[in-house]
Amino acid sequence: MRISSRLVLAAVLPFMVGPQAMAQASPVSIPTTPAEDPVLRELIREAMEKSPQLAAAIRAAEAEEERIPQAGSLADPLLSLGYQNDGFKRFEIGRMETTWGTIMASQAFPYPGKRKLREDVISANAEAARASVDRIRLTLESDLRRAYVGLLLVRGQQALQKEQELIWKQAEAVAKARYEAGQGSQLDLLRAQLERMKAAQQALRLESEARAKVIELDRLAGRPLDAPIETRALLEGMLPPTVPPREAAIKQAEDRSPELHSSRHHIMHAASRVELAKLELRPDFALSAGIMPRGALDPMWQVGFSVSIPLWSRTKQRRAIAENEALQKSEESNLDDQRRRLAQATEQRLAALEASTRILRLYAPVLVQSKAAFESALAQFETGRASFSSVLEVLNGYIQDRAAFLKEQADAQGLVIALDEANPITAPGIGNSMQVSGRVASAAPSM
Repeated sequence: MRISSRLVLAAVLPFMVGPQAMAQASPVSIPTTPAEDPVLRELIREAMEKSPQLAAAIRAAEAEEERIPQAGSLADPLLSLGYQNDGFKRFEIGRMETTWGTIMASQAFPYPGKRKLREDVISANAEAARASVDRIRLTLESDLRRAYVGLLLVRGQQALQKEQELIWKQAEAVAKARYEAGQGSQLDLLRAQLERMKAAQQALRLESEARAKVIELDRLAGRPLDAPIETRALLEGMLPPTVPPREAAIKQAEDRSPELHSSRHHIMHAASRVELAKLELRPDFALSAGIMPRGALDPMWQVGFSVSIPLWSRTKQRRAIAENEALQKSEESNLDDQRRRLAQATEQRLAALEASTRILRLYAPVLVQSKAAFESALAQFETGRASFSSVLEVLNGYIQDRAAFLKEQADAQGLVIALDEANPITAPGIGNSMQVSGRVASAAPSM
């Protein structure tokens, strides 16, 4: 009995077509970019509606908005009641001219312009709260996109793992048949059995990772944690992302950054605080009016005008002016620091994305050569110049090359997400690794 290499080819080649060929043969539309993925869009929509963190931030912003008219409103008027009596023996109201009751009302009025400036100062807190809402919304969407790409990565790795496991099963069957026919060695059989068991172990690890990603997505989207997520998108079938021009990317990051938006408003409100501190050198006023009934005698009336005197301005109001001028300069420096940090992060992400897209473009010939190497090893096996174990080793390398391509696709998408997030702080990576036949394709951090 002779086991032909064509039997090996027939057993192995069906698993070499990969997700790209399967996607081409599928009648279902497969998204080629994350933006086209309806599953991801639905998850983002649900998250924006159900996120308790986002809801809490929105309510906090609404609460800050309610403080603005409070800051600009007048102080509450005062109403006072009193009675003056001439002597201690009896009530003399109506009998003595120096005995009367008092009904007095007074209202304080700040110097013109103070109320508007106080509203401007308090509105800084509202702007900060709105910026916090924007940051939470951007981060929530980005976390969802990262977790979804991570799920696609794990599921793509699972598909490769299944191909590899099936290949090793076929290899074990062929090696066993060759060994029983006296055409192969026991080493080939043992190697095939060992690799099949390793593949089964890795499949269990990937299953756990996929489950963890689904749970993370369910939590972010506000779904029950056991809700399944069906995906059609394939990382292997996605187009490499486009690297935006440097100036456009930095401008987009500055336009989207809630931190820069908040800092700009803080500078404006710091200027308002300086103007308000200067106006505190101006006096406030109060008007009062009252009536004093005297029983049978004619009533009396009274009006009054009072003014505050900034007598201690040297240690109070003028120090407040200096304080707020220093705070204004601090806010300007903070804005410059935030802009520089964001520009640095954007530049680094662009450089990493450009390198990643160039690597992805190089993968096309790499995968072709990897497959050609397997076919060459198979031809050598037919002529007896290569062992069956070496043929499967080369095939395993082809699987690893595809796994590395998957990881590079995920890292590139992670960099695109980080650019859209416009966070001056380095964003987390996709965070996944796949071990195939003892070799690891690990996750490079996405900035």
